[in-house]
Formats: sequence, structure tokens, C-alpha cells
Amino acid sequence: MRDIKKLFVFGCSLSDRTDVDHSYGDILKTIGNFDEYIHEGAGVGSNDRIYRKIYNYITNKTLTPKDTIIIQLTQTFREEVISYSNNFELLAVGKHNKVPINLREKYNEEYAIIRFKPFRAPHGSKHEQDYFSLKESYFTNKEWSDEKHKQLFYALQTMLLYNNIKNVIILLVDPYVKKDQYEIIKEYKNNVFETTVRKEHYLSHNDDRHYNQQGHQYLAEQLECFLNERNNVS
Repeated sequence: MRDIKKLFVFGCSLSDRTDVDHSYGDILKTIGNFDEYIHEGAGVGSNDRIYRKIYNYITNKTLTPKDTIIIQLTQTFREEVISYSNNFELLAVGKHNKVPINLREKYNEEYAIIRFKPFRAPHGSKHEQDYFSLKESYFTNKEWSDEKHKQLFYALQTMLLYNNIKNVIILLVDPYVKKDQYEIIKEYKNNVFETTVRKEHYLSHNDDRHYNQQGHQYLAEQLECFLNERNNVS
């Protein structure tokens, strides 16, 4: 019996199906001949969410050394916030163009995880809105966020290496992130794929941070070439 070939994509709305039918992960699953695709692109997703999801997939043995993962790092000032709420009908909902984004993920029967982006705080309970207002005004600093995530991403790489997960693409997309924001350990130096959202791939004339369907197709094809080149070298 042959091994199941799985593809994981972790990222923010850039990696999600934001106003398109198929993300680059969906397309890469097909053209890269993967058996299974695990989609963890999420609107207003954060690096915090990426680290948490990867850790959970490794510890529950879903993500193994046979699999391929794409880590699309995003803006460092985004966070996950835990909130006490047993009313899951009270959704923190944002909106990207036509598609509503549920920013509240159920954690357990009492708590929810809210995806937080400064100055675009989601709607929620009064306590949550008060908290986000204070956080935006007094407890947000980009320089500190950059330093924190430089450390956390270094730790993530060592965890991947310890678990022998080497089929990794570190996807850095301008304007979300630049390479010099992170220290890439030597074992993953050749796993970095840098790109930008080209004008012909803008989702709309006033949205240069998300891909249209053509852009997702283009990125999937570029990533497939990158994976093939790496496989040929190894």
C-alpha cells in the first residue's frame, strides 16, 4: 500500500479562497498530484494561528515527514485572542468584498479564539470590544511584534527539523512580509519562495493584497516548479 501524499497550506486571507472559487492550494493539490489537501488559509489569520495549527497537526500525527507544507507568513501584529463565550451565535464577522469571514473559532465548550488585527477589530461582546480598543491604543507595537515572531518562527523551524519535516516551503509575499524579518536556519535556507502580488493578479483595482483566480493559478504553477526543482536536487 503506497503512502498518502498530503499537502498542507497555512496562511492568512492571501492563502484563503478570498472571493475566488479555488485557492492556490486547491490548484496545487491537483497539478502536483497530491492525494489530500488540508486547507488552513484563513481570513485575518495570524502567524500565531499558523504556529498553533502546525504544532497540533504534528503532535496528533496528522502531519508527518512524508507530507509537504507551505507556510505563508503574514503581518506580525496580527494575533489570536482567547475569549470566554458560550454563545457561539455571537460571531465576530468581518467582510472581504462579498464574502463574510467568521473570525471566531470554537476552542472548547466555553471559549472561542478570535482572530485579531489592530484597527480592524471584529464585532463581538461589549467586553471584547472594550478590550480590543484598549489593546489598539496602548498595547500594540510593531517593532516588538517583529522581534517576537522572529523568535517564534526560529522555534517553529527547529520543531519541524526535530520532527524530520523537510518538505517545507516558506512563502514570503510582499507586502505582507519580507525575508529580512526572519532568521531562516541553514536547513531551510533553500526552502524560501519570495514573490509579490503582480498588478494583473490583483483581486480588484483597489485590492493589491489578494490574488484573483488567475493569480492563484499562477502562484500554484510557480510553487509546483519550485517543488519539482527541489525534488530534482535532493
